[in-house]
Amino acid sequence: MAAPQRHPKYWFLDGNIVFQADSTLFCLHKGVLFVHSPTLENISALPSGVENDGEDEDHPIFLPSISGEEFDHFMSWLYHVGGAVPHDQNLPSLVAILKVSHLWQIKNSIAWAIAHLNQLELACKYTIPQWIAPCQDQFSTVSKGVRGQRKARAKVQVVRV
Repeated sequence: MAAPQRHPKYWFLDGNIVFQADSTLFCLHKGVLFVHSPTLENISALPSGVENDGEDEDHPIFLPSISGEEFDHFMSWLYHVGGAVPHDQNLPSLVAILKVSHLWQIKNSIAWAIAHLNQLELACKYTIPQWIAPCQDQFSTVSKGVRGQRKARAKVQVVRV
C-alpha cells in the first residue's frame, strides 16, 4: 500500500485536524467543520480510544466509507467562498456532497445537493437544451463507475425544432 499523500489543496498548514480518505490526507480547520456540523463537533468531543486521533498526519482520522475523491468534492463545497461554489456541479460531485453531508448531518449541504440533483433529473425529463448534454454526460459517467449496483440508465431523446 502506498504511503498517504497530502492533498494539494486541502492540506492547510494552519489546520488542526487530519483526516485520511483512501491514501489522501486532508489537514483541515475544526472551526470550519464544526460551524457546519454540530454533530461532528459532538462526535469529536468523544474519546476515540486512539491516542492523538486526528492530531497530525501520523495519526489521521480514517474515513473508511468515503473515497478520497468524494472527500475532495465535499471539501470543495465546504470551503467555497463568497457564495460561489467552485466545484463542478456534476453528478459524482453532488452525490459525494450528499453522502458526506448525510453522514455528518449537515442540513444546508444536503438541501443544496438535492436541489441540484433535481435539476439534473429535470434536464432529462423535460429536455432542457442548456442542461441536457451535461445531464447525459453525468449519467454515463455514473453508470460506468457504479460497483455492484444496477447501472444508472437514462433514455434521453434530444429533439431539435
